[in-house]
Amino acid sequence: MTLTISDPPVDALDAAGPTAPLLRVRFRERVRSRVGVAELLVVRVGEERYAFDVCSLDEVLDAPRVEYLPRVDSAMCGITMHLERPLPLFDLSQLLGMPRGTGGTVLVMRALGQRVGLLVNDVIEVRSIVLERVQPPPFDCDDELLLGVAWSDNELTAIMDARGIIAACQPEAEGTL
Repeated sequence: MTLTISDPPVDALDAAGPTAPLLRVRFRERVRSRVGVAELLVVRVGEERYAFDVCSLDEVLDAPRVEYLPRVDSAMCGITMHLERPLPLFDLSQLLGMPRGTGGTVLVMRALGQRVGLLVNDVIEVRSIVLERVQPPPFDCDDELLLGVAWSDNELTAIMDARGIIAACQPEAEGTL
């Protein structure tokens, strides 16, 4: 399955249009300033919803062939081939400190000149969100992963920084490939 990002659903929270000059600003800074609109890919990991800026997404792979690694102390769970090159796969639930997941969908993400695959349960939707509606994380987080939270359709979605996720994956990915 390849996800095509076209007309995202828009609800009552998502009424404004993007502001062109803001697109040049890093996603993290756009979320922190709470100005403009962002296109987010919303995924499920376990029972929770997480979202990433769609600009960091290359492709969504549904049930790719995975060569799993036997390591249980690592978020890196395996390798798959993508565009005829090995792609390190990371279990997003492990990166977030949750028990190892059972996902079968891979997000091919890119940032910092690197690509990694993130294993998630499934893709829910692509959604436009007014950044003014994003709330700070519900706890003081020192990491570079969680940017804020947003309510939509009575469900809480954690907004994540793809650069932070990929940076957390890099030491393991470089040691394996």
